[in-house]
Amino acid sequence: MIDLLRRWINSPTPARRNTCVLRLERLEAREVPSIPDTPFGIGNLMKGGVHSFPAKAKDLPSGTMVEIYFGGSKDTTGQFKASVTLKDPKGAAVRSNPSFAPIQSEERLAFAAYTITAKTSGQFTVDVKNAGKVIEGSYPYWGTAKIKLPDITVSGAKYFGGSEKDHKNPTGVEVTFKVSGGDPSKFQEKFKIGLYRSTDGKTPGSKLAETEVSGAGQTIKLDTKSPLQGRIHEPYLVVVADNDKKVEEDNEGNNSTKLDLPPIGVMIDPGKNGLTLMDNETFTVTTGGVAASGFRIELRQRGQADTDYTIVAGSSASKFTVIPRLADKVDYLPSAIASGVRFYGATHQVTVQFPELTTIAADTKVVQAAQGLWNQTKTILTSSNGQNWRELGAYIYLDTSTGTYSFGPTSTGPLNSLINGIPTTATVSVVGPGDQVNTTNKSGIYYVAWFHTHPQDHWRASPLFSRGVGPSTQDVNTSNTSGIPGLVFDYVGQQMTVKDPRTGKVINSGILVHTSVGVNANASLYQITGGPARRRT
Repeated sequence: MIDLLRRWINSPTPARRNTCVLRLERLEAREVPSIPDTPFGIGNLMKGGVHSFPAKAKDLPSGTMVEIYFGGSKDTTGQFKASVTLKDPKGAAVRSNPSFAPIQSEERLAFAAYTITAKTSGQFTVDVKNAGKVIEGSYPYWGTAKIKLPDITVSGAKYFGGSEKDHKNPTGVEVTFKVSGGDPSKFQEKFKIGLYRSTDGKTPGSKLAETEVSGAGQTIKLDTKSPLQGRIHEPYLVVVADNDKKVEEDNEGNNSTKLDLPPIGVMIDPGKNGLTLMDNETFTVTTGGVAASGFRIELRQRGQADTDYTIVAGSSASKFTVIPRLADKVDYLPSAIASGVRFYGATHQVTVQFPELTTIAADTKVVQAAQGLWNQTKTILTSSNGQNWRELGAYIYLDTSTGTYSFGPTSTGPLNSLINGIPTTATVSVVGPGDQVNTTNKSGIYYVAWFHTHPQDHWRASPLFSRGVGPSTQDVNTSNTSGIPGLVFDYVGQQMTVKDPRTGKVINSGILVHTSVGVNANASLYQITGGPARRRT
């Protein structure tokens, strides 16, 4: 932020127009102009005479180079010679050229540069002395000073720390700073390099880490000691050198660099009420508007370690379909790649529900298996000419690795018969294996419902006997107590009222199946209503 300010000293006589003040101040322009095309000093410089040009400087850092250029128009006699001396603020001659060659044409003669070795403020002076003799007339000459300040740049920023294996975000940033401009080998100033959050990738916000450095350049690490997480309103990091502007630089606009720090999140289809096994669920990985790639969703059962996550969906697009295959409490972990590193969001904790009974009852394999047990139930009845019967049952399982339903081992109820012409009550206790969860493949075989049959247990009973069809009160109680929905295969009844022909008293009424119904009468698969609609988690 040093510039050259030319100020002409106007005077009616040429003798006074050879004075120019070069004032080095902290101005906005970024670079000192080159040698002027027109002279700023014109006049007779007597032999032995000296013209002095002061140049004021403020807080010039070490490594700053001061260069003097001098020249003039053609001197046909070759008598005009100049001796140029640069004096520092203490008055010491730090550079001099005893005598330039005679100016034979319009020339630009470079004067050797002086490098400042410690921060300096004060007035430099350029003395121009005529080392030859004066010929009558005016000989224009000029001079200019260039100040070459150090320039601090930062580059090559990259994240370090963290681990994809452990699903941990990086903890800091590695960056290289370099001092160019002037004489970097003489640059000795100390300054700070800081790591900041940023709303726009330019303006530093809250500080995360900082270190003090010196020298011409090196690679440093700015470690926050904690995994870095993006914020919705601060989705970037910036590394800034000399943020407090302790060092005057040639260019204050190139001492920072940015990195993306996306606030990773996941959005699940808001139109759905929870997640259900084997449903197509829409997941969207969000990044707060930061450009990212390599979007991913990983899964683990609640309670597993961070290393137990398994990728269940990944894409170059942020939106994709996920099929839940682990039930109950699970953790979904979203991630995406930004600035060359994979960033993980917060764990999204979800309870995955079991499928609803209506879905189970509509499945083709379930219907086929239920029909199979119903046929076995009828065979038991017909093989004894209606004298004996059993209820059969089984658990219904869902294999989430394939999405298929199946029946577990068949449970057989006790043999029932007519006692004194009255049918005994048929029952069955359904048993089967529990859940088989594969936490490695993130799938499982889950029991999702129970099933049993209602045989025609009054086939040879008195004509007065009848019963309601479908789930019994005991069936509803069993489902509510166990928290497992159920299905029943039973005959199709009809609305009827049964009266005792001797007394005319109503014995039964409602949707009933009567003793007159044959074993092969129409039957149906009933859902146990009044119980849970799905297995409780």
